[in-house]
Amino acid sequence: MTRKGNGIAVDMHVHTVFSDGVHTVREILRYAKIKGLNGIAVTDHNTVVGALKALNEARNLGLLVIPGVEVNCREGHILLYGVREELPQRLRRKPNVYEVIDYGLENSVLVSIAHPYGKALFLRYPIVEMTEILHRIQGIEVLNGRTPMSRNKLALELAEKLGKVYTAGSDAHVVDELGRVRVFVDDPVESYEDFLEYVKRRKIKVIGSTTILGIMVGIAKRKIMILKKRFIK
Repeated sequence: MTRKGNGIAVDMHVHTVFSDGVHTVREILRYAKIKGLNGIAVTDHNTVVGALKALNEARNLGLLVIPGVEVNCREGHILLYGVREELPQRLRRKPNVYEVIDYGLENSVLVSIAHPYGKALFLRYPIVEMTEILHRIQGIEVLNGRTPMSRNKLALELAEKLGKVYTAGSDAHVVDELGRVRVFVDDPVESYEDFLEYVKRRKIKVIGSTTILGIMVGIAKRKIMILKKRFIK
C-alpha cells in the first residue's frame, strides 16, 4: 500500500534490536519503504536510542520517523511520542506509571496507553481501572497488531467512552509484521510534529486487522530468528 492521495500511511508501533525486536534500525527503515509505508514510530521498550538513530538515518530516505518509546510499567505499558532525548534512569527500570505520565506531560509529548486489554493476548492491564490515570493520558492504542481483534475492540470502546485520541500500530518485532496496522492522514505531512498534531486533533483513519494465527506466526518467527542469531554467534 502506498500513499493515499497526497496523504501518508504510518505504523505507530515498531520495535528494533535496541529492545526486543530482531532487526536493525536500517533494516526496519528499508522494509518500511518496501511495504509502502510513508512513516513509522520507533517505540522500543524503555529506551529512545533506536528511535533517535532512526530519526537520523531516515533523513535521506524520504521516510517520516516519529521518535517514541514504550515504557513498561507494572500497571500497563505507556507509549510516548515525540521524545527527543533518552529517558531519565528512574524511568528505564520498573518505573511508576504516575512518574512516566508526569514526564510525558511535562515534556509536551503525546501520552498513550499501549494495548490496554492485550496483556498475554487476552488479559487486561490494571491501568484500565485506574480512573485518575485514564483522565490524565491523552490517547489509547485502539488497534494493536499483536492483540486479538476482540481485545482491540475493548480498547476502542474505552477510548470512545473517555474521548481520547487514537493511536495504532503493528507492534512489529519482525519485519513481516510491519504495516499490519496503519494510521492514515489525508493531507501532506512534512514533519513528525505535524503528524502528531493530526493525531491529537483526531484527523486520522486507522486501518488494519489481526488474527490469532497471524499473531502466533509473528511470535514464532521472532523466536526462531533469535535462536538463529545465537547459533550463528
